[in-house]
Amino acid sequence: MPDLDPKIIEQLQRPVFIPPDDLVISIYKECTPRILLVSDGLTFDSASFGLSTFVNTLRTGTIHGMTPIVKTALTGNGDADYESFTFTESSLSINKYDVLFLFAYDSFGTLPVAERTVIEKFMNDGGGVFATGDHATLGLRLCGDIARVRGMRKWNGPSASSPSRLSTNDPGVDNQFQFSDQSDAIPQKIYPAYSGDEIESAPHYLLQHPTKRVIEVLPDHPHESECVLPDNLNDESEWPRDGEGDVVSPEIVALSVTYGGGFQGPNKQPISEPRAFGAIGAYDGHRAGVGRISVDATWHHFININLGEDGTRLSANADAYERVNQYFRNIATWLMPRRVRRCLRWPVITTLRDYYPVREFLPELAEGKLTLEKAIDAGVELESTLSQFLTAGDRKELVEDLVELAGSRLNEFSLPEKEQSRVNRIFMRSMLPGPLVRQAAWGALAHAVATAFPHSSDLQARFKEIGGVEGLDKHLQASLSESFEQLKEAVVAGRKGVDLYLEYL
Repeated sequence: MPDLDPKIIEQLQRPVFIPPDDLVISIYKECTPRILLVSDGLTFDSASFGLSTFVNTLRTGTIHGMTPIVKTALTGNGDADYESFTFTESSLSINKYDVLFLFAYDSFGTLPVAERTVIEKFMNDGGGVFATGDHATLGLRLCGDIARVRGMRKWNGPSASSPSRLSTNDPGVDNQFQFSDQSDAIPQKIYPAYSGDEIESAPHYLLQHPTKRVIEVLPDHPHESECVLPDNLNDESEWPRDGEGDVVSPEIVALSVTYGGGFQGPNKQPISEPRAFGAIGAYDGHRAGVGRISVDATWHHFININLGEDGTRLSANADAYERVNQYFRNIATWLMPRRVRRCLRWPVITTLRDYYPVREFLPELAEGKLTLEKAIDAGVELESTLSQFLTAGDRKELVEDLVELAGSRLNEFSLPEKEQSRVNRIFMRSMLPGPLVRQAAWGALAHAVATAFPHSSDLQARFKEIGGVEGLDKHLQASLSESFEQLKEAVVAGRKGVDLYLEYL
């Protein structure tokens, strides 16, 4: 038999991730995501201003391999799981749902204080909230006075006809600007913000794609509102501090651009001047012990008249349509409460143990004491495998959860900023790089899986024996604590070496 081309061998060895099977899903059923969608004017059917395309994306997709439970609710009457919906302690709580989507339409009045209090308690208990409206005051009643949400988006934005309106309509195939261009297959281009370090820079989790890396498109629309940063973050009752006492600020994670000139009619003046504006905003409430929030400039990014579900409109553009659908799934995934997001990864990791090359080093890793060297070696292999099917955002959050579970903080494993800057100037790199922490954490994770679920074990019986997800966390915590204690020793030794060298200089 002739030798195989090295590229073919590489392709054969690359892990192809298969979602967790029915057995794994049944074992981790407590991890199943629970999502509630509420609207006070849009519908959930196939009407032009309906959300059926979006709802179908959530219901047929998965979140870390688990199919979410998605419920719809209308404050009025219509085709939904719940009609005449109001926010009460029995209809919305962290024990019933993980994420709340608010598609707000009504401009008049304000949400009763009792209902707003229920939503805010859900948020403070860790529940994730997505909120959007449209131009002018569309959405003001439902969302305009909810803590944190009210400051992250303009709930009284430019009107649909004024020269200050925000239009993202790209011209259609005829190269002419028209109102109907919002319903064609040509999306608007958005501009994601990137962050990271010299090792890996990436857009925000909401705009990451597992194979295409970044989501840079959204449906277009001739009059949007905008996402903004709050004017005041000093009120600690609304903007709680993190563990270090610092304010956790929302961020604009993507910009859109409105065109100068634009088009006239129907009932529209030409836009006076072009400018960039916030398309998507995000608040990482997990850092402050509350739920995360995401806001969007308009619900036109989500409704049928812009998306289509019959091969027309944006759905006729397969690449753009798939990216936008990934954005929808990312919102639901990123907003999951912290306890749920960690739980959701176990089905993925349990399934991963059966894939090359992880399955080859797990048995040996389970033998004897876990040393720092073994943790890092295993972490290198696991990191490589994880990067094949987890986005940079997934991997970053996984490490954060692992370090926290170990009772440590990432800043324990790096030099103070002032010292780090000096070391970088001298050595042109960090002496204590972040990948070391990531690899040790992933190595400890691999060790926990190897000891908790040997390949020879009956998965269901073993899961019950160790005490379910809670027992698995205990296994993981013990492995992590041991690995990170050794990592701290290495860091201390490294710091001493740096100090001696800096003194010598």
